[in-house]
Amino acid sequence: MEEPETKLNLFEYVSVAFRYKALVVLCCLGAVAAAYLYTRRQPILYESMASAIVGQLGRPAGPRDSIALTGGPTPGVTSATMFVTLMKTRRMTEEAIQHFGLQRLGAPTTADATAMLAGMGDFSFTSEGALVVKFRSTDPELAADLANYYLEGADRLTLQLGFSEAKRQRVFLEKRLPEARTTLRQAEEKLRAFQETNKSILFGEAASRTMTEAASIRTAVRGAELGLEILRSRLTDKHREVIQQKKQLEELKKQLAQVEFESSMLLPPSQNPGTPRESITFPFSRVPELALELTRLDAEVKLHQTLFNMLQEQMVQVRIQEAKEGPTFQILDRAVPRQRTLAPPMQRNLIFGGGFGLFAGVGLALLINAIRTGGAGVAAAPAAVPGEAEGER
Repeated sequence: MEEPETKLNLFEYVSVAFRYKALVVLCCLGAVAAAYLYTRRQPILYESMASAIVGQLGRPAGPRDSIALTGGPTPGVTSATMFVTLMKTRRMTEEAIQHFGLQRLGAPTTADATAMLAGMGDFSFTSEGALVVKFRSTDPELAADLANYYLEGADRLTLQLGFSEAKRQRVFLEKRLPEARTTLRQAEEKLRAFQETNKSILFGEAASRTMTEAASIRTAVRGAELGLEILRSRLTDKHREVIQQKKQLEELKKQLAQVEFESSMLLPPSQNPGTPRESITFPFSRVPELALELTRLDAEVKLHQTLFNMLQEQMVQVRIQEAKEGPTFQILDRAVPRQRTLAPPMQRNLIFGGGFGLFAGVGLALLINAIRTGGAGVAAAPAAVPGEAEGER
C-alpha cells in the first residue's frame, strides 16, 4: 500500500493560499499598515550642499638663484583629495563640535556627536576638481551651517598645517631673521663704542684693501654656512648638494686663512716715521691691535648687514614661492537651508511591507494547513476559512 505523498506542488500552494485568503489578506493589510506607521514616524531630513573649486597643490618649483632655495621640484598631489582627507580628520570633527556645541548637535556626549557627524556628512569631488560638501539633518539651518563650516575649515586647516616646501623654508627664515637683526644691532653698538673710544686710528691704503678683501671673504663664508644650514634642514649629509656646499665652504675658508695670515701690507704713515718706504711692510697678522680690532668690528657689521639683507631677500622669494605652491581655493556656492528635502520613501516601504505580508500570510496558511492535515496534503482534509467553522455550527 503506497504512502500518501506529503510534498505540495505549486498548484497546491496556490490552493492553500486561496482557501486561507482571508488570513493572507489580513497579513498583507497588517504589514502595509505597519510600514505606513513606521514611515510616518521617520523624521524628514534636509540636505544642504556647498561647493568650491580647488587648484593643484605642490606644483613643480622653478629654479632658485640663491643658495637658500636650492632643491628639486615638489611632487604634486590632488588638492581635492587632500581637502576631503582633512574634512574627515578627528581634528576637524573636534573643532566642529566645539564650534556648534553638543546641545545644538543634539548629542549627549562628544563621542556621540563624533559618530553623528560622521553619518551626516558626505564629502566628494568631481573630475574637474570641484569639491562638494553635503550635510543632512532634521534641522535645515544646522545642515547648511555644517556644510559651510567644513568647507571653510578645510581651507583654514590647510593654511595652518602647510603642505609645501616653501612653507618649511619660510618657517626657518622667520626664526633666523630676528636673530640676524639682533646680532647686527649688537655689532653696530660695539663698533660705535670702539670708534668713540679710539678716534685716532687710521689705516693705510694697502691695509684698507686687505681688510676689505678679508671682510668680503668672511661674508661669503657666512653665506655659505647659512646655505649649508638650510640644506641640512631638508636633506641628509650624504646628499649631492650638501657635499658640494661643504666643498665650497672649505675653499672659502682656505682663501680667508691665506689672506689673514699670508698677505702683507704697507705700514700707514703714522706708524712709519720719516719718509715712508714701499719696502717696509707688515704681515696681516701683525697689524696693530687697535687697528685690527676696528677693522674687525667694521667687517663684522658689514657681514651681519649682508646676511640680514640676504635673509630678507630670501623671505620675499619664499613667500612668492609659497603662494605659487599652495592650493587655490575659491568657494563657488555656499550652502543654504532646505536645498533638498529627503522625505522617507513611503511608496517603497509600502511595497516592501505588502510583499512581506503576502509571504508571511502564505507561510502561515501553509503552517495551519499542515497542522490540520497532519502532513497528509491538501486533499486529505480541506481547510476551512476563518469564519466558516461558526457557520457550519
